[in-house]
Formats: sequence, structure tokens, C-alpha cells
Amino acid sequence: ENINYEFAKDRLKLSGAAFSSEVEWNKIFKIVELKSGFLIYTSVRSSNLIPKKDMSAEDINRLRDFFKNLDDVKIKKLK
Repeated sequence: ENINYEFAKDRLKLSGAAFSSEVEWNKIFKIVELKSGFLIYTSVRSSNLIPKKDMSAEDINRLRDFFKNLDDVKIKKLK
């Protein structure tokens, strides 16, 4: 199922064919960057993957900058 991500200043909105969800950034446990994408952890054991395969280098850099400017979210980069 395709998942749509909307990055708002105060929350992350996710939606698909059968669901929609919103999570405030201050409720995000951490964000991890992998070679293949970004993992957004909503708890210690639960995460959402944003794959890089369909993103341009510019989109990836914009997303990195967006994440870096979030308050109260732990960012971890693995490459």
C-alpha cells in the first residue's frame, strides 16, 4: 500500500487507502537515517519507513533539514 506523508510544523500526517493517522513531533521517539530511507519511530519498537528510492537528492536534503530543525526529536544518521 502506498503511504502519503505530510510534514507539518507540529505533526506528521500519514494516510493510505485504508487508514489515516497523525502524530505530533514531540511524540516521536527518534528518527534514523539509513542508506535506504528514513525510519520515524513512534515508539521504541514501532516505526514508519520513508524510502529514498523515489526521492531526488534535493528532496532528501530538504527532509534532512526539516528533521534537523525539529525540537525534541532525536536524530540519528547511519550510513
